[in-house]
Parts: sequence; structure tokens; C-alpha cells
Amino acid sequence: MYLLILHDKHIRMNSLIKLTNFIVGFLIFLIFSPNTTAQAPGFLYANEISKGSTIYIVSNHDTILRNNEIYSNYVVSKNSIPYFFKGEFINPDSIHYTLLDSNQFINEISTIEEDWLLFVHGAGKTFNNAVQRGLDVQHYHKVNVLVFSWPSRNPKVSPGDNLRMMRPNVSKSMVHYKYTLDLMRTFKNENKGFINHSLSAIYHSIGNQFPKNLALEDSAFTNQEPIFKYSIINAAAVEEKGHTRWLENLKLQERIIVNSNINDVNLNGIRIFTKESYQLGETAFYPLANNATYINFSDIVKFTLPPGAAHTYFIGKSPAKYPAVYEFYNDIFHGKTSDFTKLPYLQKREKGDVYDFK
Repeated sequence: MYLLILHDKHIRMNSLIKLTNFIVGFLIFLIFSPNTTAQAPGFLYANEISKGSTIYIVSNHDTILRNNEIYSNYVVSKNSIPYFFKGEFINPDSIHYTLLDSNQFINEISTIEEDWLLFVHGAGKTFNNAVQRGLDVQHYHKVNVLVFSWPSRNPKVSPGDNLRMMRPNVSKSMVHYKYTLDLMRTFKNENKGFINHSLSAIYHSIGNQFPKNLALEDSAFTNQEPIFKYSIINAAAVEEKGHTRWLENLKLQERIIVNSNINDVNLNGIRIFTKESYQLGETAFYPLANNATYINFSDIVKFTLPPGAAHTYFIGKSPAKYPAVYEFYNDIFHGKTSDFTKLPYLQKREKGDVYDFK
């Protein structure tokens, strides 16, 4: 009987281990697969975007342009100068690309004297996915988007391999990111529209590794005039610990906005399944950076499965459901809202420049 009980316990233990492994494996797949690292790849508003709509892209993908189509090798280009493209929306399955040199690129975007947003995407994006997301943001928020597209997804390898290659790819891409910042400074000086309009930047998810690396490693940008109205640190997949050190050394902008959501399953997963601690896009602990404004979305952007809407909440389901979320992003994308205390949907905390969505 004793042996039978041990055998039965052994069977139950093996079953429990198998069930636990299945659940953990499923969660890892759910969190880190390219379909859930943000909103799913592909267009969200394809049926609303007009044929002929254009978007501009700076890219360091190793690519080939053939018959107006981009073919990527999913690796970082060895060329120290990025590529410059204009994309034209034909239909949801077709974007035609034109390769420009840097002078053509600056000349073209400088004729568009409106609000502009530099978009540095996060994980799970091929070249075309990044452009699709840029067109979505451009259409939904009616702001001109310039996409910085870097290799954050190789569809030929596993989600785990993609996760491991992303931060090394950021490091390899820093030379192209710095080139883009110099280009943005020239753009700001060349475009006369910035007398009345704004130029801001949003870094999403692991894309926040770019300004972090810059602030920690390169002082060349610290003693110059700001390029951007806002640097938006959105759902940052970088560790919260020590974030004040690099944020306070980031001088690219007039103002820094740090957006977080403790219900962000993607960022929860990084903390649970890797050796990293809390991510900045989950929450920020005191002390806070003295040059940043913190916006907590946790009470309005709830836990969701699939987790995309709780991670990418500047487009898609969250702003569609909560008009205040749309209004917040739309305002800062257009360089508005200098005084957050006047916004009825934000509640300022007693300590620090921190606001909670009601």
C-alpha cells in the first residue's frame, strides 16, 4: 500500500510538473510571440487609409529594393549610414517604396510644414510591420510620422531567439540612431513650419533602449539645443532600477513623458521569465527623475488577453474604448498640453510630477 501511495504521488507530481511546464510555456509563447509583443503585426486601420498616403522611413535593415517592394534579410545593415525611403500606401497588401538620398529626404519632409512625430518601434516588427504601424499612427492621430525601422523581428527564427537578438540589435543600431538624431536636428532647422508646429519622438517598448544607451554612453547630445518638444518613453521594456540616471542625462527634448501600466502582461512577462526586475513601463518607484513627468495608465488600461491592448495603448482597443486615452496621446503627439494639472482625467499625486488616469 505504501508503494502504491508513493507511485500515485509520483504520477500526480509528474502530471503537475507537466501541467506547470505547459502553462509556463504557453505564457512565454503568448507574451513573446510576434503576434502579442504589441498589437498584432499588420494594419489596424487599413480600410480607412487613403490610397496614395505617404510615409517616410529611416531604416538600418539590410534590405533590397526591387520593383518598389522591400525585401529584408532581417539583420542590421553593415553600412554606417541608414537608408531613406518614402512609402506610398496602395492597398493593405501593398506599399510602394522609393529610395531617397539624405538630401532628397530632408528636402521632401521639410516641405510638409505640420506636426511631426519620430516613431521608434518596439519588438516584433519586420520592416513592413514597422511601416504599417507608422501609417496606423499617422492616420489615427493625424500627425506626420517618420519611422525609425530597426530589425526587431526575424520571422524565420523562434520567439525566444528573437528575444535574445533584440538588445544586441539595438547596440548595433546605435550608429544609425545617432545619424537619425542629427538628421532630425537638420530637419528642425530646415522646416519653417516648426515655428508654429512641433517635432516630438515616441519610443515604444524595447525601443526605449535607444535613448537609454545614448544617455549612458554618449555625451555628444547633452550640450546642444533640444531637438524634440516631447520625448515619450512609452511602455518601456527597460529596467526601472536606475532609470533616473539616464533620464536625467537625456537632453534631446524640452520635456520627457514616462507612460506606464502595471497591468502590462508583456512587461510582466519580462520580469517573471527573465533575470530583469520591474520594467519602467510597468511602474516607477521613488526617487523619480527630476526632468520627467510620469503618467500612470494602470487604472484605465486594464489587464487584457491577448495582451496587446495593455501594452500598445496609443492606438487600437484602448483609445477606442477610452476617449481620454486618445485625447492624451493626440495632444502630446501634436505638441500640446504643457500643463497636465488642467486635464480633468488626470489626478496629480502629492509627491513628484506624477499623474494617475482616473
